[in-house]
Amino acid sequence: MAMNKVVASFDEAVADIPDGAVIGVSNFAGMVMTPQNLIQAVARKSAKDLTIVTFFGGLGVKIREFLSSLLGEEKASQRWYIDGAVLVEQGLVRKLISSFPFAPGVDAVKKEWEAGRLLAEELPHGTLAVRLWAAAAGVGGVYVRTGVGTVVEEGKEKRVFDGEEYILERPLGLDFALIRAYKADRYGNLIYRGVGRGVSALMAKAASITIAEVDEVVEPGELDPENIITPGIYVHRVVPIPKEG
Repeated sequence: MAMNKVVASFDEAVADIPDGAVIGVSNFAGMVMTPQNLIQAVARKSAKDLTIVTFFGGLGVKIREFLSSLLGEEKASQRWYIDGAVLVEQGLVRKLISSFPFAPGVDAVKKEWEAGRLLAEELPHGTLAVRLWAAAAGVGGVYVRTGVGTVVEEGKEKRVFDGEEYILERPLGLDFALIRAYKADRYGNLIYRGVGRGVSALMAKAASITIAEVDEVVEPGELDPENIITPGIYVHRVVPIPKEG
């Protein structure tokens, strides 16, 4: 693995994502967690038949309307934001695996699903997290109680432990993870800012190839080792976000 993992452009970073890839996209805390530039690069590449694993399905082009309702048109126009739903809108996604695929009042994802162009698998938030963890840990599955007695258990192995029923959830490995971090060094070590950590660290461990976009790249040794959440061994490419102006 290359020691200097900094890549010059977002397009270069995603150039080898093939049709049919399983891609984890970190989000759920808005701009501080969402790898907006990498998402745009994947959209430009137009890889097809993708499976997207994400906790929030996204708003797509409706995000401008949503921000306007929250902030007012003037403030919304000063903010730029994009999420993984634009990949669905462009017809690049075959399947969406998410704990919150459909946003109320927003039809970006729901429209494609209702038209039969998108498969959607909805999982409880914790179940999605534990399936990613299982892939990262290299275990064959995890028994959970969430979903027992519901449609979630259909087709899954069930066991009884201490008088309680559990269902087996299998690992959810990723071909690629697109994540957002605050700072990185050239070796790929990452630190996050506040809630911006989210599921990024978990997805990085569950993926064969992790690509991170970051606000700043520093030299090795400049990051406090106590604050490094994602060690560089889990990160394969780092792309700095260009500074405005």
